[in-house]
Amino acid sequence: MRAARWLVAVVVFIPLPCAAAEEVVTLEAPRQLRAEIDRLRSANVFVRAAAAARLGKDDRNAPFLRFERLAAVTDTHRSAFDAALGMIQARAWKRHANRAKGWAMDRRLDLLCEVLVGCDTTEVRAVTDLVIAVQCDIYAEVWPGPDPSRLPPGFFLGRQS
Repeated sequence: MRAARWLVAVVVFIPLPCAAAEEVVTLEAPRQLRAEIDRLRSANVFVRAAAAARLGKDDRNAPFLRFERLAAVTDTHRSAFDAALGMIQARAWKRHANRAKGWAMDRRLDLLCEVLVGCDTTEVRAVTDLVIAVQCDIYAEVWPGPDPSRLPPGFFLGRQS
């Protein structure tokens, strides 16, 4: 009985190592980020440009910038938010472009389609080429025979030569 009481005392009173704290994302931006977002609304062009450059360095700012962009009334404020988001989205595209090649090798059409939906219009062709290459590989594996590139136009959805 005495051992059970000691065990209870040890479990209750000795602190255990805590798990890593999870980052909580809310609609309200942290105080320091709020100050930078307020600078994006400044009338001074140089203050807006400097704030956009600082905000665009951290990818974790993207949800707050997207939310605040919805509330932007003037085109100058919207363009300031777009400048900051553009830097973040460019880095995100580079990460996705590198991953997309691996996803194509693994035939992860679901992930390639997600990238295709979210990518900029300038990158659509590169992602579409990956999807068509996977489509041709699957066709060649399932129906061996003629080269898929020699099939009649319209057999595959994609670029026609």
